[in-house]
Amino acid sequence: MATERLPELLAPTDIRHYRIELVDEPDRQTANIVAGYRALLDDHLSTNALLHRLQQVPEANGHAQLAARVEPPRTAMKRPTAR
Repeated sequence: MATERLPELLAPTDIRHYRIELVDEPDRQTANIVAGYRALLDDHLSTNALLHRLQQVPEANGHAQLAARVEPPRTAMKRPTAR
């Protein structure tokens, strides 16, 4: 899982631009998430503190951020009724 590699991935490098994709996060939480990454990149927050912060923010389906989930197989999903 990428969570364990986060310290390595965000270690000081020559990378100057990062992109954060927010897909299932509630609108009211996006500023908190971006502020956490900004604090990490400005060296005001440790990676572990960011991980802890992100795990407190539920995504739109109520799951914790960075939580490993197993998606059901496509055959187990309901067939859409709209055409």
